[in-house]
Amino acid sequence: MSVSTSKKLSCLIGRFFFLAIFLSFSLALLGCQSSLLRKIQPNEFSEQLYIDAKLNFAIKHPLNWTREIIPVSSPKHRDDSVSWIVGALDNQNNDIGHMLIKRFPSNNKKELPDILSNFLADKSELKSGQTEEFDHPAGAALKFVGHNTNRGILLIALRGKQQNFIISLDYPSIRFAELLPIFQDIVSSFSEINKPTDTTSQ
Repeated sequence: MSVSTSKKLSCLIGRFFFLAIFLSFSLALLGCQSSLLRKIQPNEFSEQLYIDAKLNFAIKHPLNWTREIIPVSSPKHRDDSVSWIVGALDNQNNDIGHMLIKRFPSNNKKELPDILSNFLADKSELKSGQTEEFDHPAGAALKFVGHNTNRGILLIALRGKQQNFIISLDYPSIRFAELLPIFQDIVSSFSEINKPTDTTSQ
């Protein structure tokens, strides 16, 4: 083999290794970006403000969450509740969850543990759960995080200044722990709309 041919061969081998290293680095970088996209942090998603003048609350939620419209004629219709279909926050809508907000009348004298336990009574499928006090900007609250066979649930029982509320978020268990910080951030955006009290003399 001539010196010239040997140099050409060495040059080709060098270029091959350079190209292989470049491709490996590019694939690794793409993999990191894909992983980071799935680990969305609070306040890093597009959101909208929902205001409910009938139930007297406001909350921020991701743009791709769809409000469920239940006809008045349906047995599932409730005047004291509103619910959403929860899509995946990274726009991969294979996993579907739900958010429900239920208002209790202002004359409801039940304590927060009773409000929470009564709501959980209809969820006998829960296999585990833990309750703790929760500091919420709108008032005293209890937080419950639990799981059934394939879903996780976050419940907040909240005593506002004029009303009581239940906020419920459930999602498939495979991603519930990952999205729980975001769900908690959404819950923290909840605010009660207080009606002005009549101070005029009778």
